[in-house]
Parts: sequence; structure tokens; C-alpha cells
Amino acid sequence: MTSNASNYHAYLLRLRREDEQAPWRAELVSAHTGDKHHFATETELYRFLAGLLASDKQQDPEQR
Repeated sequence: MTSNASNYHAYLLRLRREDEQAPWRAELVSAHTGDKHHFATETELYRFLAGLLASDKQQDPEQR
């Protein structure tokens, strides 16, 4: 395993909702930096993760 930051991401995922009828909300907290990302929908969460992986591919095309 290399120490290249683009080869490893660690996040704590929190899922919560106010009650059983309320939509789920998500929060990702970076284990490396403590940065927090909040998402109101599953789609927002998926887009963030897809963007994270896509940006890694663009930075290091030989990893494909």
C-alpha cells in the first residue's frame, strides 16, 4: 500500500432523521482532516463520493 493520499480516503458516515417520517440526512467526517460534509439527500451523498473518486482518476490516470 502506498502513502499517496489519493489512494486512501477514510470517513465517518453518520445517518440521522428527526422521526420515522422525516428524510434521512447524512454527514461525512474526514478521518484525516476532520472536515465535515452534510447532505440532505442520498443523491447529494452519492454525487460527492462519485466526484471524489472521479477527481482521483483525473489526478493519476495510470491507476486505472
